[in-house]
Amino acid sequence: MEALLRWLGVQPRPFRALLRTFVALDLRGQFYGLATGAKAGELVSPLYWVVGQMLTVSLLLTALMQGRVEAWFYAFASLSATAVMVFSAVVVEFQEAAFDPKDITVVGHRPVSSRTWSLARGLNLSLYVALIGVAMTLFPTGMGLGLRDTEVRWLWLFPWANAVVAVGTAALALTVYASGSVAGPGENLKKVAAWVQILAIMALFYGGQLMLRDGSGGIGLVPLHLDPWVSYVPTLPLGHAVADGALRPLFLGTSVSTLLTVVAWAALRRAWERVSRVRSTDREVRVSAPPRAGTLSRPLVARLLGGRRPAAVHALVRTVLARDSELRARLVTVLAMPAAAAVLGPLTAQYAPPSQQSTTSVLPLATVALLASTLPTAMHALKASRDHRAAWRLAEVWGPSGRSGARTALLSWLYWPFVLAHAGLCAWWWSAPVEAALHGLVGLALLDFVSRLAAHSLWVRPILSVPPVRGGTLGGALGVVAGVGALASVLGGLWFAVAPWPLATAGFAALLAVAGQFVDREIR
Repeated sequence: MEALLRWLGVQPRPFRALLRTFVALDLRGQFYGLATGAKAGELVSPLYWVVGQMLTVSLLLTALMQGRVEAWFYAFASLSATAVMVFSAVVVEFQEAAFDPKDITVVGHRPVSSRTWSLARGLNLSLYVALIGVAMTLFPTGMGLGLRDTEVRWLWLFPWANAVVAVGTAALALTVYASGSVAGPGENLKKVAAWVQILAIMALFYGGQLMLRDGSGGIGLVPLHLDPWVSYVPTLPLGHAVADGALRPLFLGTSVSTLLTVVAWAALRRAWERVSRVRSTDREVRVSAPPRAGTLSRPLVARLLGGRRPAAVHALVRTVLARDSELRARLVTVLAMPAAAAVLGPLTAQYAPPSQQSTTSVLPLATVALLASTLPTAMHALKASRDHRAAWRLAEVWGPSGRSGARTALLSWLYWPFVLAHAGLCAWWWSAPVEAALHGLVGLALLDFVSRLAAHSLWVRPILSVPPVRGGTLGGALGVVAGVGALASVLGGLWFAVAPWPLATAGFAALLAVAGQFVDREIR
């Protein structure tokens, strides 16, 4: 072994020490802490939870397809899921598993060659990818053997193809991000990729239920109506090769994955050398500073919000949202159910215009009602912040004007973009932009009315004033959550009743707007 390492230009002893250290840090580190919700003080590492989530995704996907599709599509879908999961894992934990510029502060002063460091980091990443690949292989390999058109060769052809996809995807991601001017993906992309597993589980669970309850055999018809661009996906020929027992595509895929692995190792070496040169010339890597508050009350915002006090609170809340990643994570999670409904509705042909008054036209209204019912949860989450000791700044301006500014900040940051995106989706799906615009208008009015009621019930004291530990629960807000959910359901039913008539729908939106103003005036 040492002879091989020396032939590769790798120092054996530093290599073993680095690899042992990297693996120990991986097992104890915060892999996927953002997606799994595990914290640093918990005994079980998030790495174990992420393996469980991978197994869940694989199990749900295979159970949904079992006995309903042919073997080639079964293999194609499973291999594609492996590619997506491995790519998201590499993106999220790129700095921890593949390339951490802070390593230079630990081993930069020691005579460790770039080949030694890059090989240790590469093998560390390969162990992580192997763990994910095995988790995504178990269920398709065992359950796929029970398909009608599979043979015993499935037991070794599918794991082979799955390993090719996992290694190739990881090597491609490593090559792309290690070759950049700043090694590693951006923070926003990492936060999005961290939720891929959770969203995949929700989509498979709820989408599978909708397809199975449909009763029209929609799952079995999916392979017959694939878009032309799917033929360019590399996992499609691999899926056919696994089902047909063809070895040439598998050997070709193995060769491509091996070549990508060599290129990725070279890119990793170049990245380490680049960081070493920066360190040797005493240049510092620029780190983006957190957003600053800036002017608290701009004239236009103050005029729109009705004064400088609500504009100041609006600016402070937006600044806290820009700086506090934990608060943003707690708020974004409340949109899981409405987002799932908006995605699964068109996919299952359950998203007809409400004016048709059919069973397939309920889900567009239900999506907005679900969105409105999440407002109390989001408002309760906004009570907590890691900067809660600075909440005294809000005490002097809190009251009706302060609640108005904070409510507008929450709506403009999280809810209004969702409603506008949903209206755009409806306009495209329905081919009726006017009805979709009216749909979005009623959604905005419904959110405004519900948010005013919830703000007066939940925001009696200044927000952002309690530690995040307390803000993670719904303690004292369950009654408001239940009441607002029931109210949103009733208003959604009324909306469905007037949906066939555009003038009546516009009048319903105007009535909600007037009711919101009435609530504000009476409670004050």
